[in-house]
Amino acid sequence: MDKTIDVDVFGGCGKKCSSPWNDDSCFNDLSKVYKFYLAFENSLCDDYVTEKAYRFYQDGFDLIPVYRGAPNVRNILSKGTYISTLDFSSPKELALYLKHVGSYESVYTSYLKAKDQFFSSSYSQQEMLQTLR
Repeated sequence: MDKTIDVDVFGGCGKKCSSPWNDDSCFNDLSKVYKFYLAFENSLCDDYVTEKAYRFYQDGFDLIPVYRGAPNVRNILSKGTYISTLDFSSPKELALYLKHVGSYESVYTSYLKAKDQFFSSSYSQQEMLQTLR
């Protein structure tokens, strides 16, 4: 089988981060080594976009989200700030594009600059519950 791109898995079923998984400091560490993060939703429903995509709009995360989820994501996230799996006909085509973006600093930084125009704050579960009340 032809392997086009290496993928590292972090979290409970993969490699361990230097801090607790899903913690901001973990993602800061990952952004020093990696250029992309596979932000794949558990469900593929219209309007269903979770922290898997939004957290990368926080300050200091130099990771480009590769998003798979809401079919209408183009109506939710700003163009040029993420890479959508919907734009590719196969995983191999996506992998080749990621290699291209990762190889050209100007293309890579254009995604980061576009993403840095937006900001998402992080909330603890308790803060979110208080906000909803």
